[in-house]
This record gives sequence, C-alpha cells and structure tokens, in this order.
Amino acid sequence: MGGMKLERILRVTAARVARFPWWCAVVVTGLCLVLGEWFPFSNFPMYSRNPDETSVLFVTGEDGVVLPTGHVFGVTSSPLKKVYTRVVADLKAAGELRHSSELTASQRQMIAEEVLVFLRRGKANGVVRPVYEGKLRLHRRSYWLEGGEIRESTELLGEG
Repeated sequence: MGGMKLERILRVTAARVARFPWWCAVVVTGLCLVLGEWFPFSNFPMYSRNPDETSVLFVTGEDGVVLPTGHVFGVTSSPLKKVYTRVVADLKAAGELRHSSELTASQRQMIAEEVLVFLRRGKANGVVRPVYEGKLRLHRRSYWLEGGEIRESTELLGEG
C-alpha cells in the first residue's frame, strides 16, 4: 500500500513538473548569461543615479497665480517638461546651445512659446478644454544640492 502511495505522489509530481514552463526559465537564464548587464537583464536599479539638478515647469496667469494645468488645460506638467526638453535638445543638436543653463532670453522666449502653444491646444484623452483667454507665463523652478543643502531658483522662461 505504501508503494502505491509513493508511486502516485511521484506520478502527480512528474505531471506538475511537465506542465511547468521550465523552458522559459532556462531561456531567460540563458539570455541573462549571454547578454550580461544590459537593461532589462540588469540587476541594477533603473534610477540608481539621481541627477545633480532637476527642474519643474509651471504656468501662471497674468496675475502671477499658478494655474493647475491638468484641470485648466487637460495637460499635466510632465508633457510640458517633455516638450521643453525636446526643444532644448533640438537647439543642442543644431549647435545653438551647449547646456540649458546657457539659454539666452530669446531662446527662453522661443521655448516658452512652443510649450505654451502645446498647452493651449488643451487636449487630453480627446477632450477639448475651454481656451484660457489671458496671457500665460511659463516658469522653470530648478533644484540642486549644494553644500549638503537643497537649493532652488525660479526663472521666467517667457510668456505668450
């Protein structure tokens, strides 16, 4: 009787092992060994190094009051930063700029106009928002670590 029970346990275990996609584990292990430390097969955290400086963009009306872009225009600040970063990258690629800290007043205004045009489209998920009538101002607030303290500065990029 004990032999039959052991035989049944072995049969059930073998059936479960046969159903387990062990070949997937072997393939992924092989890829990791062959590719080495390359994303996504790396054991390093994706954000293992924080930048020395970061910034956020925000929009104010003519009166200087910060506008919640998500509610007013249907566009959050993340896409605004992406448009800003793309325009700065285009300036760098054209050889007109080495670092974003070297932006001239006219370059800042040009970037602000492009970001504000994107913002004024006011579309998110296919929903068209009411158009904001007043003049808009685009600001960049930068943060960096200096002497063990977090510093910040705010600059007006431009208006439109």
